[in-house]
Amino acid sequence: MTGFTNFYGFSADPFAIAPDPKFFFPSESHSEALASLLYGINHKKGFVLVLGEAGTGKTLLIQHLAKLLDRKVKCVLFLQSQIPLRNIAGNAPAV
Repeated sequence: MTGFTNFYGFSADPFAIAPDPKFFFPSESHSEALASLLYGINHKKGFVLVLGEAGTGKTLLIQHLAKLLDRKVKCVLFLQSQIPLRNIAGNAPAV
């Protein structure tokens, strides 16, 4: 644990390298993104993409979303953004 974790009496580090969905905070932008994701999933819109700068909470948002989804919904998270599309989707042409 870090110094501020001890100083503030936290039982866990909310700013650890690996995001923990229990620390999800629904800011205005995160709530809007979550609503858009849920809409796309619930209305079977196909692929839903989340883009944003590093450190803005994309992984945490998706982990939170996965906890909200029905067990029938398949959720895939690609943590390596440098993977070519053809490697993700078989031999599909890159767009």
